[in-house]
Amino acid sequence: MDADGVAALYDALSSTMLRYVLSPDLSKRIAYSDEEDTNDDGVLFRILKRNRIINNRFTSTDFSLLSDLLDNAIEGKLVDFNKDLYIQIVENSITQLDVLPFEESDLPKGESVTL
Repeated sequence: MDADGVAALYDALSSTMLRYVLSPDLSKRIAYSDEEDTNDDGVLFRILKRNRIINNRFTSTDFSLLSDLLDNAIEGKLVDFNKDLYIQIVENSITQLDVLPFEESDLPKGESVTL
């Protein structure tokens, strides 16, 4: 996995966390103050942890690992890392955030296009 892959998976996690603030239905499940910067992924993580949306299977250490890897990827300093663990942590987190697994029948109908 290269830097783009790290960034894409982190973006999926970041977007998934942000939807708890932006979605009227999901935002009812969390409490946070106006002083908390919900544009900061670390703050979002702590809000979701505090509100028990994220359980102990996705830890602060895991989040720090993902964040540090993203920083290294952006700075062009990505070194060898456990790609399987990275994917597992991201998948576990977005599963806890109710994005995965999804039902294929929930997807819009239409032709599949492969480029």
